[in-house]
Amino acid sequence: MPGSNDSLAMAMEETPQGLLHQSPTNVSAWTSTCPILPSSYQFVLIPVLYCIIFILGLVGNSIVIAVLCWQRNPKTVANIYILNLAVADLLR
Repeated sequence: MPGSNDSLAMAMEETPQGLLHQSPTNVSAWTSTCPILPSSYQFVLIPVLYCIIFILGLVGNSIVIAVLCWQRNPKTVANIYILNLAVADLLR
């Protein structure tokens, strides 16, 4: 297939010469000016958010269980499924 070699040669000629001589293994040339530093707020904000989410989930699932258990209407398949999901979420 002589045509495929011609297209490869044309693609090599069209690329800028600077890109062909760069070495991707030369990591020392890629120094970062922004080092990753731990911030003081992340040690307070993240645990507070997790606690809020935990408390909301605990209260919400408890309300679902209470409402579905005290309901006098006949139990439907959907209600039992939602009850099982709420109980499983509390156990997890």
